Amino acid sequence: MHFNCEIRFLMQCILFLFLLFITASSVHDDLQSIATDDESFKLHLVQAIWRHGDRTPALNFSLNPDDIASWAEGPDGELTKLGILQQFRLGEYLRNRYQDFLPNHYSSNLIYVRSTDYNRTIMSALANLAGLFQPSAEEKWNENLPWQPIPVHSVPKNMDYVLNMEADCPLAKKAQENIWQSAEVLAIMKENQQFIDFLKNKTGLEFLTLHDMVRVFDPINCAKIHSDHHVIPDWVTEEIFEKIHTLFNISTTFWMSTPEVKKFRGSYLIWEIVDRMKAKSSGMEKHLKFYAYSAHDLTLIAFLNHLEVYSKSMFPAYCSIILIELLEKDGQYFVQLFYKNGSTELEPLELNFCKSPCSLFDFEQKFSGIYIPDWKDACKLIQHSVENLLVRIEKTMSSGGKSFQVEMENFEKEIAAQNARSQAIGSGSGRVQANLQFLPHSLQRPFSNAQTPAQSKSTMFNPTPAVNQYYHQSAAAVIEAAPSRYTDVLNRAGEADAAKFTSQVLPQDVNLVKSRRTESRPTTSTATLATTFNSSSKSKAKKPARNLRTAGGCVWEDLSLNEWDPDDFRLFCGDLGNEVSDELLSKAFRKYPSFLKAKVVRDKRSNKTKGYGFVSFKDPQDFIRALREMDGKYVGNRPIKLRKSSWKDRNLDAVRKKCKEKQKLGLRISLANSAEFGMKFHWVPFIGLVIILMLNNNICSGTVVQQSPGELRLLQVIWRHGDRTPAMNFPLNPDKVWSEGTGELTKLGILQQYELGRFLRHRYENFLPKNYSSHEVFIRSTDVNRTLMSALANLAALFEPNSDDMWNKNLSWQPIPVHTVPRDLDNVLNLEAKCPAAEKLQIEVWHSSEAMSIVKANEALFELLRLNTGLPMNTLEEISTVYDPLHCAKIHEDKHSIPHWVTDEVYENITRLFNISTTFWCSSEKVKKFRGSYLVVDIIERMKRKAGYVDENLKFYAYSAHDETLIGFLEHMRVYDATMVPTYASIILIELLELRGKYYVQMYFKNGNNSAVPLQLEFCPHPCSLEKFEKNFKDITPLDWFSACGLQSMETIAWKTCSWRRWLSSLVNDGQPSMCSCRAMQQILEKQKPRFYLIINTVSLKICGCAFQRKLRIFNFCEYMSLLFIRFAVAYADCLIQQFTFNS
Repeated sequence: MHFNCEIRFLMQCILFLFLLFITASSVHDDLQSIATDDESFKLHLVQAIWRHGDRTPALNFSLNPDDIASWAEGPDGELTKLGILQQFRLGEYLRNRYQDFLPNHYSSNLIYVRSTDYNRTIMSALANLAGLFQPSAEEKWNENLPWQPIPVHSVPKNMDYVLNMEADCPLAKKAQENIWQSAEVLAIMKENQQFIDFLKNKTGLEFLTLHDMVRVFDPINCAKIHSDHHVIPDWVTEEIFEKIHTLFNISTTFWMSTPEVKKFRGSYLIWEIVDRMKAKSSGMEKHLKFYAYSAHDLTLIAFLNHLEVYSKSMFPAYCSIILIELLEKDGQYFVQLFYKNGSTELEPLELNFCKSPCSLFDFEQKFSGIYIPDWKDACKLIQHSVENLLVRIEKTMSSGGKSFQVEMENFEKEIAAQNARSQAIGSGSGRVQANLQFLPHSLQRPFSNAQTPAQSKSTMFNPTPAVNQYYHQSAAAVIEAAPSRYTDVLNRAGEADAAKFTSQVLPQDVNLVKSRRTESRPTTSTATLATTFNSSSKSKAKKPARNLRTAGGCVWEDLSLNEWDPDDFRLFCGDLGNEVSDELLSKAFRKYPSFLKAKVVRDKRSNKTKGYGFVSFKDPQDFIRALREMDGKYVGNRPIKLRKSSWKDRNLDAVRKKCKEKQKLGLRISLANSAEFGMKFHWVPFIGLVIILMLNNNICSGTVVQQSPGELRLLQVIWRHGDRTPAMNFPLNPDKVWSEGTGELTKLGILQQYELGRFLRHRYENFLPKNYSSHEVFIRSTDVNRTLMSALANLAALFEPNSDDMWNKNLSWQPIPVHTVPRDLDNVLNLEAKCPAAEKLQIEVWHSSEAMSIVKANEALFELLRLNTGLPMNTLEEISTVYDPLHCAKIHEDKHSIPHWVTDEVYENITRLFNISTTFWCSSEKVKKFRGSYLVVDIIERMKRKAGYVDENLKFYAYSAHDETLIGFLEHMRVYDATMVPTYASIILIELLELRGKYYVQMYFKNGNNSAVPLQLEFCPHPCSLEKFEKNFKDITPLDWFSACGLQSMETIAWKTCSWRRWLSSLVNDGQPSMCSCRAMQQILEKQKPRFYLIINTVSLKICGCAFQRKLRIFNFCEYMSLLFIRFAVAYADCLIQQFTFNS
């Protein structure tokens, strides 16, 4: 029945497309005569490609008298103050030109900015946006800083074949080499040979061709622009410079002049721009208004070469820009292009193949033949791709199954050796390696408001509202008896005292979660800590210890005392409930470094607890801390009572031994002088402990360098973004509309991050550079708007420009680059990166008996949520979907409302359960293999490189991420519990210290507005030696992320289908590409997989036969063959399914 409906729908759509094609053809000729000054044209989309601003030299020659290392900004092509000002003015120009089209304020739904992964292009984009979107009075979050952070997204260099015209491609490189050996180039060389020889002599360049002219021009041109501070060689006269400039301009016309080079350079950029215009014209992209590329001169040259308009007089100066406007008139769409070369006036680009404005249909047709189905295959990065496989299979089909089987096995071996997805994340770098194939960015651009790039599917929530007391003094009621892991013992000067608060989490739930963890953690062996008092009796055999106990007038031997260290410091724990086990009691005290053992005393017959137990420590300082901090805290369902254990006074052997030792010291006990002796015996050790504590407090209260066992060498930080709007919502929530968008940073969030930047500046004033330096500072963020904006706001305070850095007297701000990796490929910071294996393990965690027991214990609350939220509420995982919008509304209750059924008690219980749920995110050791492990390894590798003097200049490396990122890291450190849920702008500080050639690691956690407190690791003292720290994590990382996650098959099918769509449809439609977008095709595969693949598998049985139903390493062969069959049979099947998807 369904199949017949689909056939009927298919036929109707084919008829519709046929009529549409006839209609478009009939009006095509008339559309060419429309002029651009017609007021009936309506602007729908602006796309811009600009070159970065003025920079320092990127290249140099050996005999240059001007040392490029003397450039204050850095020698590697860094943006200068002039470059920042140029881009700021370009942004103001765009504002003036599109004042009536662009919104007055930034909106993530309307604006998207993409940059190459270079400091100068990211900084240029930031400066441009500062001029384009200057905050209004309502948008100002800081009265003294008229600037707002706007995210700029980037892709790692060698993955970026959309904007980076130097991305690795052997065939493109070979084609370019052929250009420089062409007869035309050699003739120019011969004509100017005398001058080239002169330049060789003056520059010291042994080999100098027309291609190398940039190496001479670049440093001289930069020095000429900044001649007030830099030296131009004395042999460079105006005449010589003009000749160098002329030869350089001529060389640029050859960079991308042949079809072979243009096939690899700029083709993906053209098709991204075309696809975006098609999506806009079809109505699939309803909101986007402005899409900008911040790139290089090569990018603009490649685009102009594809348009067949580039000449030597058009070389893009700094801040040159190409504008691509999508216009509409009477339901038809047109493309109009403009070019502004540096400071010159904007001029329209007259195309040879189409009169301006050019119809979108003609514009698309012009470039239909340049699309590359498979970048890696075309560049020979993978020698045998699907196309080669199909050709080889075709040749062997008549040879029988045996030859085909051999061919398939050979192909699998080749792909295995050239896996495009293997080792995607480089060890220790935190960056994606160059050999990873990346889907063009436009294909990831969603088409609806609910799927904006800024929006993350991650829950990544904020905990209790009490932690926002810095901005909201009123806090919700809290449970005073709930345990708190940290107390601020540092009390540093200069750190503001944070408001005291306790976590909204019931202790019985905390300990129920703690008790679920079955993975054993290493404990300190008491055998290694045991000491011998009598060292003189080495020759005598030791007598077996007899632990005689006395009570009630009886004496007996208690063998259980042999399990305890005889010289420990022991606490008596009273009021223990029957649910408290040895493991649960141990976990409650394991945070103290010298913790030895915990024991719950139980009845031998019934095995029920007797209501008390003991906890043992080796260090008296930990003993005192535990007695002070844990007394009255919940363990299980009750608060425990602590006091010093008097077990030694009941052990006859211990008492006799103590008396003998006292007698040797001349301390004889008598009733007559008991009062005097009491003063001496009891106060002397107490005074000693007080002295120890005072010394420890003096050490801890100093500066960063004073409190550390050495000199600070490297600081790495992980912070959570600032306050945001809800990232998700429940269906029946009456308050769903937020002006900022979904999961976007608020003004409060910007201010929180700004304050965090000030905190870092104050704390590390003597360590961090005063001014931003690209060699000393690197910032990495997830590819999400709120984390990018948080990083920018943080850096605005951390590196405030001084008088020398000021480029605008009215704006005390400087752009600092923040680098990103696409979310789906970011297994370092994105703990929800696509990984089926991890997702399966996480589902098991949510359905475990421990998690479900919490749901069952709170069934009344879950039933209330089912009735009022519209969610099934079957697992603890779903509590975050309810908590997030309620929590955000409570913070912003002046503008947003909370449903009437959410009373204070209900809200507190929801908060409590959410905090408990966070302990399940990365609790399983199997899940931690995928989540957080790469971040830990990345941090360790960077510390190792710093210790090995590899990254000698690097001082500060920051990760701007989410609560899940911090939780994953803390779980790996084995310190996380439900009282530590990272609030907005929380931060983890990881310091690498050096003392006498040895390196140590010490870490601090600052939860929101609270003071930073040290993280006490159970496997290593504070500070921990780098060697021991690394050794503890040596086995945590999977060898291959993508193979371990099982990503090869499905992901490659989506990519191959999208890439081959145009090639397949062109075979059917005489070279006319399909009207569907690649992004839509990818969505089809993801959303309609069960329905769509049912048809595919049916056809595959006929095409492949049962013998062919086998999966390769990177894709399912028969599914792909079936997909090819459908494409050849129905050229527009993807459009039909797409239409069905969006209509339904």
